[in-house]
Parts: sequence; C-alpha cells; structure tokens
Amino acid sequence: MGSSSLKTLWVFPSLREGLRYWAVFFCSLQKADIQVSVLTVTPPEKVEPDLRLKVIPGLFRTIKRQSATDPYGADVALVSPRLILDVLHERPDVVVAIEYSLATFWSAIACRLLGIKLLIFTEHWPVTSVQRSALKGIWRRFLARIAHGFVANTSEAREYVVKGLGARESQVFLTPIVSPPAAEQLCKLGAPLPELPQRPVFLFVGRLIPQKGVECLLAAAAILHGKGYRFCVWIVGEGIAWAGLLQWVEVHGLADVVRFFGHVPYEGIGSFYAKSDAFVLPTRQDYFPVAVLEAMSFGLPVLVSKHAGSAGSMVHHGENGFVFDPDHPQELGAFMEQLIREPEMIKIMGEDSKAKIAPYTQGNAVRLFEKAVRTLIQAKRHR
Repeated sequence: MGSSSLKTLWVFPSLREGLRYWAVFFCSLQKADIQVSVLTVTPPEKVEPDLRLKVIPGLFRTIKRQSATDPYGADVALVSPRLILDVLHERPDVVVAIEYSLATFWSAIACRLLGIKLLIFTEHWPVTSVQRSALKGIWRRFLARIAHGFVANTSEAREYVVKGLGARESQVFLTPIVSPPAAEQLCKLGAPLPELPQRPVFLFVGRLIPQKGVECLLAAAAILHGKGYRFCVWIVGEGIAWAGLLQWVEVHGLADVVRFFGHVPYEGIGSFYAKSDAFVLPTRQDYFPVAVLEAMSFGLPVLVSKHAGSAGSMVHHGENGFVFDPDHPQELGAFMEQLIREPEMIKIMGEDSKAKIAPYTQGNAVRLFEKAVRTLIQAKRHR
C-alpha cells in the first residue's frame, strides 16, 4: 500500500499456544515489507527462526474455576513495567497490544512517551465471565480510552468495542487477522490415513481436555450407533482426557466407529480435513476457534457448540452447519443423523462454508492491517 516500510511491535501476555496461528500472519506481513517484533511474558516452546521475539519479565497464570460459564478459568498476566523500556528501545511505528491486559497498559504509557500510536487487537465478543465482571468492564473501558485505535477481528468484536467500550466507530478497523492458513500449508506433511469402512466421517481436531466437550460427540455417536447407522468419528489431538475418552469408547462398544489419532503435526492435519465429511466442535467455551475456520476452508459443514464464538458468526445454523447445545448429545445426534440420511446436505453446506470463509485470507488480512495502521499514523491525535 505505502512506499515506506512499517515497523510494528506486537505485545502478547502469552504466546504459549497461539504462535502457530500468528506465525502465518507475521510471515505474510514480512513478505509485504512490514517489520514484525514480538514481546511476550510466556514464549512458545518453539520459535520461528525469522521472528524477532523477546521475553519480558512477568508472570502468566490461569486461575482455574469450577464454573459452567467459564470452564477455562481466568488468565492473569502480571507484567513488569520494564516493558515500557523494551518498547522505547524498539521504537516502532505502531504498537499492537493483544486484548486488555496489564501489558496493554504499559504499552500505552510507552506509546505516549514515544509519540506513537497504540492499537488494541480484539479477537471476538468477550466470553461470559468478562461480560459479567464489572471490574473487568471498567478496566477495559479505561484502556479503550487511552488507545488510539482498535483492530477488530470480527464484526462482533467491532460491535463490542464500539457499544461495550465506548470507542468511536472511526477508531475501529475491521481486520480479520485470525484466518486459516492456505490448504497446502496444512498438507505439507502427508499423514497416512486408514481406509474408510463407512462414511460419513465426523472429525474433531483439538486438545482432549474436559472443556472441549468431546464426550458429547461420543454420546451422540453412541445414540446413532444404537439406531444402526454406519459412520465414522475421527478424533485428532491429545490431552488429559484421552484415557477416559478411550475407555468410554471401549465400554460403549464404539471401537469400530470412533478412532483416536493422537497428536498430529500442524502441517499434517490438512489430510484429515480433506478426507472428512463434517467437522464437529462440542466445546463448552471457545473464544474464536481457528479449527472451525480451517474446516470451512476445506469445504466442510460445521456442527458447532453454541458456546463457541463461531456460532452465529461463522457458522450459520441450517446454512453451512448446525449449532447445538453440548449438554444435550441427542441434539447433536439429530443433526449428525440428518447429514447421514441426507448426504447431499454435506455438499451443499460444505460449499456454503467455503464461500463464507473465502474473504478470510492472509492477503486480505495484510492489506486491511496495513491500511488501518497507515490511516491511524496519518490521522491527527484524537486527544
């Protein structure tokens, strides 16, 4: 877009698990001559060789709670004010802080000292626990007042920033950064898949933890198996719930229906999407799951829990999939049964998925992000 190179600094409270998604976008930025540096409290186990990443002093913890509305618990980032010095040392053109943590506050101070702009990235409409917390609401509105602009990943995120945090619409740039990698990137490692004894194949990809609600999918499969339907369930991933889920399958006589594949490298999961017929995410809470976007990019119908951020935003009930209550496996089973009985729906819904995800490309994300940054830099300070 512009002739001069941009220097961006991204501030993450934690990159323990999310770098593989962000790395694709950062690589696309660098190819567009946009420099990328990253500060984080919690680094990933593996860092991309071309990424400039620095660990900042601090503590990142997830406080576990026994709550149906917040099954993942609350993330707390205690970040040292030394982050200010790190930002001053980098001297970027713009700082992009991820969400509304203490790291965002220190970033705002550094930006004021440097006379540069701060963007806050907001991925989606916040989870229920954030909406119900008056203190969190006050904190977020305060940060929104001292930020210069916002990158909203979805239209729901934009609505939240404007209506929930009081930002002006002119400050908020709709930029779908969280987008699926190109199919070839997920198929670099060809995974040897078994022959299919029967179709359709219902696929789950994700961590095997209680919050993902995989037991709902297994219970739905048991209902359909009891009715005599022939189909497969493939489960890709590993986690603390694996042993219990495997035992559940054995006890309920689903060993010929359900297959566990364990951990699959990210560059190899495309083979599973390509050979499946529908994707199922029975999560009890997910912010904006990338697996749904990946499945859509492979042209799959998506059966998604009502507790996922994708429900209603990316997955439209009856169009490119179904939205269900993970506390009622029979509801999921009914939608799976519909796809088994009417296989033509799989193709129709799959094509709709592909059409809906088409604008979510890395190229569009880079173009919109650069436009947002240059617009913000060139604008007069709003305070």
